[in-house]
Amino acid sequence: MSKTNSKRLRSMLCCLLAVLMIFTCGCSEMVEVEPAEDEVVTPPVQDGPVGYVSAVPLGTGFVACGTGGRLDYIDIEGNVTKLETGTTEDLHDVFVEDENIAVCGDSGTLLISNDEGKTFRSADVGTKDSLSSVAAFAGHIFAAGEKGVIYRDDAEGWEAIAMEEGNELIDLVATEYCVAAITEETNVYISTDGMEWKHQDFNKYYEGLYPPYVFTSAVPAGETLFVLGYHMDEPNVPLIMYTVEGDVWMQKEIMHVNGQPVDPEMKIRIHDISFNIDQIVGVMDDGQVLAITECITCNELKVMEGAGDLWATAAQEGGVLLCGEDFYVQVAKSSQIRQDKIGAEQAKLDIDYYGAVLIDVREADELAADGYIPGSIHVPLAEVKERLPELVPLTSTEIIFYCASGKRSQTATEQAVEMGYYEVYNLGGLSDWPYEIVKD
Repeated sequence: MSKTNSKRLRSMLCCLLAVLMIFTCGCSEMVEVEPAEDEVVTPPVQDGPVGYVSAVPLGTGFVACGTGGRLDYIDIEGNVTKLETGTTEDLHDVFVEDENIAVCGDSGTLLISNDEGKTFRSADVGTKDSLSSVAAFAGHIFAAGEKGVIYRDDAEGWEAIAMEEGNELIDLVATEYCVAAITEETNVYISTDGMEWKHQDFNKYYEGLYPPYVFTSAVPAGETLFVLGYHMDEPNVPLIMYTVEGDVWMQKEIMHVNGQPVDPEMKIRIHDISFNIDQIVGVMDDGQVLAITECITCNELKVMEGAGDLWATAAQEGGVLLCGEDFYVQVAKSSQIRQDKIGAEQAKLDIDYYGAVLIDVREADELAADGYIPGSIHVPLAEVKERLPELVPLTSTEIIFYCASGKRSQTATEQAVEMGYYEVYNLGGLSDWPYEIVKD
């Protein structure tokens, strides 16, 4: 993901009023859900995995949905509050716009709240088929489900729109540019007005240019649509594709993880992603979390202790939500998840084109003896805390440290993060720089 795309997360101001009107004034045939005081709602016995399957930011925290009608608010400290939905149907997706929540699931379940989940209304979309995903775009609410049907709310009720291939729609998302739905078979349906839909069969369209893929989920990020999946012949080789208009697709390459070339034995299957400052967070089975950087060889895999399979993630300024199997929840600090190493090629690109600041934390005699990287600022490690605020006043500025071996620059990286800087990287030692080195 380029810096330009990763930072274009602007709100849909032009559509917000219309969306709020639909949420507030209502989808037709909505019924207030108020379980009787004496009624005990017993969740059905699950014959498959249980847990959270979808999560999004809400206010300063998060909301996550899952099996057995479970919908919970999770604050930034990781505390869980159950929200009463009035259903025990498995829930598959949750969408949030300000205080408004929409959640969908089995048996045509679509529930809407206008008060951050205090109360919910049930919308009858006209089907008992499972609904896999829900979103709002261009003044309408959309839900996608089985048999390749998208349901759109309007003033007269719900319209069922059959997509031409008829394959099950596994995900539907709204970006600033469009609303889009995907299938496992790599069908992509995109609408820029919520009315007319453009279809593309990715595998057929790019046959010979890309290997055949399987799509598993979609994630919106500002104007950009991300699609996750895997190589059809190599299920453990991950796929992250992204596009704005659907005409041109780019692939986010993951060549190395933890310093090793990616191969099928690593079993990297990404279920969901979120965006942690300038990096992508991917969650996987067995508590694995992958920090994906713009440096294609600098990605880092970590394992969350005590976690099972992780199926959903969402990010706030205060932390990154990781959740999944058995309703496991953890809100990790950004610094716990981020990868702070950067390769020389990416560092040079960031310095030359994106204004990254390069800082040498060695002592003066080392610079005289061994030289330094052109354009770097000399700040000995002992002076970093004192001088950094003056040299780099904006905490959003990307900073890259280096030293002789990488140890002191790692300390400087950690100090800068503690000071509030959040795009901070450790280049390593001077010998890791294959480009020009100068001596005075």
